[in-house]
Amino acid sequence: ATIDIALHNSRLARQLRESEVRYRAIVDQVEDPICRFDADLRLRFFNDATCRIFKRSPAELEGALFSELLSADQAASFERCLAGLDSERQGGLFEHAVETASGERCWLQWSLRGLMDENGRPAEYQAVGRDITVRMGIEATLRKRSRALEQQCEADRRELAEKTALLAELETTLKVILRHKEADRDSVQQSVISNVQGLILPFVERVRNCLADPSGLAYLEVVEAGLADIVSPFMRRMAATFANLTPAEIRVSHFIRQGHTTKEIAELINLSTRTIEAYRNSIRKKMGIANRKVNLRSYLQPFEEF
Repeated sequence: ATIDIALHNSRLARQLRESEVRYRAIVDQVEDPICRFDADLRLRFFNDATCRIFKRSPAELEGALFSELLSADQAASFERCLAGLDSERQGGLFEHAVETASGERCWLQWSLRGLMDENGRPAEYQAVGRDITVRMGIEATLRKRSRALEQQCEADRRELAEKTALLAELETTLKVILRHKEADRDSVQQSVISNVQGLILPFVERVRNCLADPSGLAYLEVVEAGLADIVSPFMRRMAATFANLTPAEIRVSHFIRQGHTTKEIAELINLSTRTIEAYRNSIRKKMGIANRKVNLRSYLQPFEEF
């Protein structure tokens, strides 16, 4: 019986060694690094890919601290990841960069899993690495393009704001120019009307009263008609402002704005003072200020620009 037990144990040991050899052969053919380390973080199992990644021989890796294969910052991040593993959260991810044998930079992502003892504490850790260099390169390219796009958008926003401000400034300047041009035009029109009505027509009327020769009167009528043609476009605009006034009332309003008295207006246009008073009363009524203590000249002043 003792011999049978020994033979059975020997057969089991041989099968176990054969199984381990087959398992090792399979694991070593895997391109990704696979390893196990104990609770003290010392490597107890690793495949050939792990040796290639860390550029160490199997003898150098056996029993080595996994954290010593990393930089100080990487080791701190690695240990924080392990510290979060327990019976409820048995898996975690850890990423870091390494330099390959060819001198190239390679990124690895480790899938960490804690193998718990009967008390729910990690007895061992299993780590399976994956090369994520391509993914990290794509992400870096996307971040770079995103930053470039944000910078371009910001530059476009600044350019748009500058152009908008410039357009607003140009619009303001154009409005000022147009207002000045309109004011200049109105000033010229008013000046023409004022000079013709205030300085010329009254004297034309006086000359008419003094002339007895029919031919002289004919010439005077030609002059008067010519002056009427000159001021008629301006008078139409003034009439639009004083829509309810007759041409005679508009004429009297012009003299009132210039500060002429009733007597002076009567003499200038060869009418009686009573007639001028009637015009004044009619103007006040049409302007809506009849029976109000409003100075007619002051009331008409704002209309000067027309």
